[in-house]
Amino acid sequence: MINWVVEAFESDQDFLRTYEENFQYILADEYQDTNSAQNRLLFALSSFWGTEANIFAVGDPNQCLPGDTKIHTNLGIKEIKEIRAGDKVLSAVGKGYTSYIAVTNIFKQKKKTRFITLTTESGKQIVATNNHKMFCFIPPNEMTKHWYNYLMFKEGVGWRLGITRSLSVRLKVEIGADKIVGIACHDTEWEARCNETILSLKYQIPTIVFKLRNGKVNQEYIDRVFSEFDTYGNAQRLADDLGINLNEPHYCRDATTLGKGRTKINFLMCSRSYRSMYTKAGLLEHPEILHEINIQTSNEKVLSKLTDLGFKLRNKNIGKGFRVTSTNIKKLYEIAEALEEELPGFIDIKSSIGTNSIQHRSARVMQIGNVLVGNYLPVLDGFKIKYEKVISRTDEIKEDVVYDLEVTPSHNFVANSIVVHNSIFRFQGASKENVAAFKNRFPGHTLVTLTDNYRSTPTILNSSASLLSESPLTPIVKLKDLPVKVVKLSSPILEDEFITDIIKKKIKQGVPPREIAVIVKENKDIENLANLFKNKNLPYRLQGGTNVLHTPLVSQFLKILTVVTTLQGPVDDIDLFTILNYPFFGLNPLSVLKIGRLAHQNKKTLVDTLLDDNPELDDKVVDVFRSLVSWNSKSATLTLTDIIQVILQESGLLRHILSLTQPLIELNRFGTLFEDVKSQAAAFRGLTLAGYVFNLQLMDENNIRLEEQSLLNDEDAVTLTTAHKAKGLEWHTVFIYRFADSYWGNKAGRQMIKLPPGIVTQNTDTEDKNAEERRLFYVALTRAKQQLYLTGSTQYPGSAKMIFPSMFLEDLPKENLKKLKTKQYESRAEKILAQQLTSSPLPTLVDGEKEFLTEIIKNFKLSPTSLNTFLECPYKFKLDHLYKIPRAKAPAMCFGTAVHFALEGLYLTLNNTGKLESKEDFLRDFEAALKKEILSDKDFKDRLTHGKKVLPDYYDRYEKEFELCLFTEKKFGDSLSSQVFLDDIPLSGKADRVDLTNKEDKHVRFVDYKTGKVRTRGEIEGTTQNSDGDYKRQLIFYHLLSELDQSFKYQVVQTELDFIEPKNGEFKKERFNIQKEEVEELKGVIKDSMKEIRSLNLDRTKDTTPCQRCDFRTHCWPEGLTGKT
Repeated sequence: MINWVVEAFESDQDFLRTYEENFQYILADEYQDTNSAQNRLLFALSSFWGTEANIFAVGDPNQCLPGDTKIHTNLGIKEIKEIRAGDKVLSAVGKGYTSYIAVTNIFKQKKKTRFITLTTESGKQIVATNNHKMFCFIPPNEMTKHWYNYLMFKEGVGWRLGITRSLSVRLKVEIGADKIVGIACHDTEWEARCNETILSLKYQIPTIVFKLRNGKVNQEYIDRVFSEFDTYGNAQRLADDLGINLNEPHYCRDATTLGKGRTKINFLMCSRSYRSMYTKAGLLEHPEILHEINIQTSNEKVLSKLTDLGFKLRNKNIGKGFRVTSTNIKKLYEIAEALEEELPGFIDIKSSIGTNSIQHRSARVMQIGNVLVGNYLPVLDGFKIKYEKVISRTDEIKEDVVYDLEVTPSHNFVANSIVVHNSIFRFQGASKENVAAFKNRFPGHTLVTLTDNYRSTPTILNSSASLLSESPLTPIVKLKDLPVKVVKLSSPILEDEFITDIIKKKIKQGVPPREIAVIVKENKDIENLANLFKNKNLPYRLQGGTNVLHTPLVSQFLKILTVVTTLQGPVDDIDLFTILNYPFFGLNPLSVLKIGRLAHQNKKTLVDTLLDDNPELDDKVVDVFRSLVSWNSKSATLTLTDIIQVILQESGLLRHILSLTQPLIELNRFGTLFEDVKSQAAAFRGLTLAGYVFNLQLMDENNIRLEEQSLLNDEDAVTLTTAHKAKGLEWHTVFIYRFADSYWGNKAGRQMIKLPPGIVTQNTDTEDKNAEERRLFYVALTRAKQQLYLTGSTQYPGSAKMIFPSMFLEDLPKENLKKLKTKQYESRAEKILAQQLTSSPLPTLVDGEKEFLTEIIKNFKLSPTSLNTFLECPYKFKLDHLYKIPRAKAPAMCFGTAVHFALEGLYLTLNNTGKLESKEDFLRDFEAALKKEILSDKDFKDRLTHGKKVLPDYYDRYEKEFELCLFTEKKFGDSLSSQVFLDDIPLSGKADRVDLTNKEDKHVRFVDYKTGKVRTRGEIEGTTQNSDGDYKRQLIFYHLLSELDQSFKYQVVQTELDFIEPKNGEFKKERFNIQKEEVEELKGVIKDSMKEIRSLNLDRTKDTTPCQRCDFRTHCWPEGLTGKT
């Protein structure tokens, strides 16, 4: 597109004049990254003013080689820092030959960046910055001893990950693929596969092939996989993190036409069509140095277009084509770029500068960051250039003075006996030649080196400069210099309280809210802060927006839509129960709870209960349910936008939003949602409400955000932003949130998947891993004009590795820091916590509930499960064991029930017949029981497959140990003859199996089956950090039941947990001898718990860690759980 404009300007001066007169001043930012077309456009627009043009170019020349790099010259070896313009340096001129070429320009700069060191088989070594261009040869058919991770590309499809021992061969066997980029080298296949899995999961890049092969994979599913992910963006993120360039592949498809009909444009540097007859040593005195572009194709449309463009076509091996040569590499590349746009095409850059044995081979041009161990570099052998294998690569972040040379027309030179590219001109992107061209075009230009800072105080500038080991800029502001304040608190809740408290004080002191910002690292914390500021009634704005799909009211609305769309099928009782408790419906919570209990008593679902014509049902609840049914019916005839509006209004949600203290925030979020509704409705004609809900679920599953639109009148508010989105902005006061290790810094080193010993995914040092984190923290620091707070907690329940302070605190000068005392917050910790936990009105008893619950509790029997639930959360106990809110069993629980049934059948058969049933009958019982459970087809298939894998191994392991048992599914406290009381507290329970261990003494062992994760003995007893001892408590409870049940004539001498699923292929049983003092302790727990239950002290737990996995989470925390831990 730019080329077309430039060509129009250059061919029609009148046309150019109509535009250039309009641009008296031109600003070009990041000038070093302009390509040739962009630079020509800049020069064209400024041509009216000649050398007096008002152009302001901001750029950073980024040279590439350290000063001690050895350069081969006609006068001997010199260090690159000693080279001067006019010196002749050794350069490759094609087909293995060399010649001395004059240096035309030299560039020098001091930089802190990544340097890469490559070593070849003969010990030759080159050190260059990550983006310095090299020549890299990949043998076309070589199978190496190394294993590579690669990214492969197919136009119109995207990128995929894979592993191979040959990058070139791998691309050739992949049907339709265009190019392959190696990204990592490993010694073993296992190491490569581990890294492939990690990268695929972390960056969401598929590993499946592009095209159906041998009928093994359905192409429809392959296409679906690639349509689900943004592999273009994800691959670029991976490339950025690894420091590689996706436009510089290791191998390109050999075909003349690539994906989507793109024609390959071959661009050859130092193209030579003959071998010299005048030298055997390899050194040429006056070589002809030409560069070439050529195309050959049989595509008639392409040939016709080439003819129209004026190219003279000749017959070729494949169809027809042309060849153009020139010493002017810049002009030639501009032709290639124009052809790339016009045809369209794909530029494939190579250079036949070296030989392999006796044949010359083409090397690819790529940055040194792309070169891997096992690749080949062109090296000097006498005066000839041969390819030599790279045997090692190391990376290092450091500061150094770096240099680069411009060598025209060959555009390469020999450094440390290795041929390197003349990086002044960079293909497919930035061109530093433009910097030199700018100086030549405008000889009267003024060079300005920035030394002053208009924004921040000396303390902030010195601290940020220290972070990057740079010299600080000179401050020119007249603000009072304040220290950086470091705030250490014992809880993230106290951290939140501190920030909001200080912000309120700042605003009260006259600081405008728009001059305050809280900077976070991750988007999820933006949502936490938004909810916090909303609850604290603080004005806030979101820089770049939050994900509206996760905001409380939008989430509630989407749950209503989910229930509406599932009314014709199985409805999740918990979802229905949750939405009926939403405040905007205006229902009596007790009425909803009573309906839940009634459903349990009648063994029906909530939907079936509400459909019954039962006079006990509250009419208002029934009316809301009928509205849900009505919306379901209307969704079949109304458009998507219309039904959304109907539900929003008729549910009372819109009225509820308008009654809020800050309705504009919620209205903006729903406005964002509605824009998405309209967008999807336009994109997918006939999209239904169910289809829209399905799309939203896909977005959520794949972490696709729906970012909130910016409010038009939210300027006078505190800004909540991520560090990435804060770039270019500034505030008087800045809080850097959650200043903890593994959050700000040290995060890159954390492995998401634990690897076996000896498997290393990347060989980089600590500084390298944290370079990007350090730069991001630098951005956050330098957003503050005057006041900067670093706040954090000594513990974050959601992450054991997040610990205050961040590693970057050590990089900040101690004299610039002031540690604030936080005693006033720590002393009020309990009160602050209570305030946080009472933000939801749900836990309190509603009118009439006390009498209703008292009646239920009169007949309530405490069991091991209900006791554990009460100890975890009294409110969950109320819903689960008093009201018994119906819900679908989780697939894992259904699996456990089926396993228990199969084991009961096995022991009953053994007791009745004296024979052990067959393995086939055992599995048949399991499958029959699983079929009785309510499961989706997928869940049933998954659980059946798992059972058929686990249970045969369990049977084989214990086949010789199965013995007659005394009881299976032994119940206590469930009949008149088996009443169990602890004082006046009725108890009940059921033991999975009771084994007779001594017939004469009537000694028995209680056995409890456990499916799921195998626990350690410490986890069972509750002695580890994250365990509560619920399993051991169950065993003690069984022991107590046996003592209190007068009809049970046996003595329990041992208890056992039998884990049905193996860990690392091994099955496990843990046995315990229950001690008298353990039983007495449990009695005390039961009495205390029952006293609380009878007193109706049934509020939510203060430890919200279990809430994350609770079915009632959205019911208890309609505003969201973020920030409560």
